[in-house]
Amino acid sequence: MIDVSTGALVPHAKIPVQTGYQVPFAAKIREEAGIATGAVGMITDAEYANQVITRGCADLVFIGRELLRDPYWSIRARATWMMNRTGLCLTVMQLNNRDGGNN
Repeated sequence: MIDVSTGALVPHAKIPVQTGYQVPFAAKIREEAGIATGAVGMITDAEYANQVITRGCADLVFIGRELLRDPYWSIRARATWMMNRTGLCLTVMQLNNRDGGNN
């Protein structure tokens, strides 16, 4: 597994910063080297993160900074996924009860 980031450690690097801006690099390495990759780069939306994986751009999505901003990101993402899947608006408590109390 390679955690793919362009780094931007030199002052003259011109990297267009936008959602998923590192994903194409992860996809290229995954495709050409045939090795599992992890994508980074302002990935803050669960649906987008899922698309990165399901479209084969990367094997894993790192969402580190977003988790620092919102430690409940994964709970909200799951609730959104459940709402989209079932058409129901479920609270965190209801989600916990669905799983028998396990997160």
